[in-house]
Amino acid sequence: MVEETGENEAELEGQLKLLQTFINNLNELNKALMLLYLEEKKHDEIAEILGITKTNVATKIGRIKLKLKKEFENI
Repeated sequence: MVEETGENEAELEGQLKLLQTFINNLNELNKALMLLYLEEKKHDEIAEILGITKTNVATKIGRIKLKLKKEFENI
């Protein structure tokens, strides 16, 4: 059982490193957007910080999530 926990933690750590790599490869606006999203900022807060509309925030987050999902599927 302890061995499984270690394997799960190692797998999770590997996935987090991949996520960080994928996010680092985004353009500056999308990178900032995802980092704010991961900090659990609300869409209206993100919109105000980045100077874009709340609708644009939601649209971009959805598109980036799809892109990141595809990246994970391709490994």
